[in-house]
Amino acid sequence: MEFDVVRAFEIATPALVEGRSLQQRIDRTYLLAADHLEPLLARLRLGYCLLRAGERGWARYESVYLDTPDRTLYHAHRCRRRPRYKVRIRHHVDRQLSFLEIKSKTNSGRTVKRRLPLPYGQNHLGAAERQFIENHAPVDAVRLMPCLTISFMRLTLVGRGLNERLTFDRDLTCAGGPREERFSRVVIAEVKQAEYSNHLGAVAALRSLHAREAAFSKYCVGTILVAPVAGNIFKPTLRAVERLSA
Repeated sequence: MEFDVVRAFEIATPALVEGRSLQQRIDRTYLLAADHLEPLLARLRLGYCLLRAGERGWARYESVYLDTPDRTLYHAHRCRRRPRYKVRIRHHVDRQLSFLEIKSKTNSGRTVKRRLPLPYGQNHLGAAERQFIENHAPVDAVRLMPCLTISFMRLTLVGRGLNERLTFDRDLTCAGGPREERFSRVVIAEVKQAEYSNHLGAVAALRSLHAREAAFSKYCVGTILVAPVAGNIFKPTLRAVERLSA
């Protein structure tokens, strides 16, 4: 990870970042070997700006995923139900910001994200947080409990002229109970598009490098790594991650 992204990319203005928030979007995920990242970034340099984390390009994140004791939300994902939901508390470590976030996948395949600011570091749900969840997801918030923590480093790019947001996550660590798994040689690229397209922006660059799109969920893959749950549908993705980690 020696590629100096702060020098290579123009820094995104606050107005550009706001214009590329894409709270409703198409999400597409690609798995990369870590040594393929630098040539991809070189291809993207002219078309994207960097969302800087302080003076650095890579920012530290920690996500605490909430589910019921019988993992209702996980099994909805396993069964590919729509609409389906994820509930998490995300900590932006470098900026010392925390949010309660609800992500839903609609019947049309679009991702909708809603979030509520929290005091930095808060991991519990109070009455206001439970009400926020129940307003936006069909789940009894009283039953939700922390079940998985995922930490990672993230690089974020936003399109100059294209309404697109691109993230790269590396150094994933999944922890739940006594178990912990770390993937240091895999990069997860997520392309957030306003409309589905294969021929523009980051997707075109990824395809030119023969990167393959993957049905990847950090929450679901992390869950099958640390919990005794059914998850055969996610095993091909897990094997792909393990191959890239070898």
